[in-house]
Amino acid sequence: MSRRLVSHLARLSLATAAALLVTASLPAPAWSAIGDVQVALGGPGMDGPIVAAPRFVVKNPRDGHCYTVREVFPDAPEGSFFRSVGNHSTRPVYIYPADACAGSPRDVTPLSVGQVVVDDNLLSFRIA
Repeated sequence: MSRRLVSHLARLSLATAAALLVTASLPAPAWSAIGDVQVALGGPGMDGPIVAAPRFVVKNPRDGHCYTVREVFPDAPEGSFFRSVGNHSTRPVYIYPADACAGSPRDVTPLSVGQVVVDDNLLSFRIA
C-alpha cells in the first residue's frame, strides 16, 4: 500500500470515529407517554356511585403538562373535582389536591401503570 492510501484511510477512520462519538453523545429526547389517563368527574350534586360519574379519557397525555378539572371538563360546575384518576399510560402520574398542580402531590409515589385512585379531593394531575 502506498503511503498516501494509508494516510487517507487513517483520516477517514478518524473522521468516522469522531462522527460516531458526536452522534452517541447528543442528548436523546425523553420518551413521551403512550396510552391514556382516565378521569371521572365529581362535585356538588354528583353524589352516588362512581360508575355513573361523567368520564373522560386523556389520550397520549403530554409529559410535564398539568391537567386540571376545568381543562378536562370545561362545563363542570364550580367546586368540581376528579372523583377518580386511573393511569393507563406508560408514564407515572402525580395527583394534586390543589389546582394547577400547585404544592406537593397527594402521594410521594406517583401512580404507576394500571393504578387508580378514588378520592374527593383531586384537582389536577401531571405526567412525570
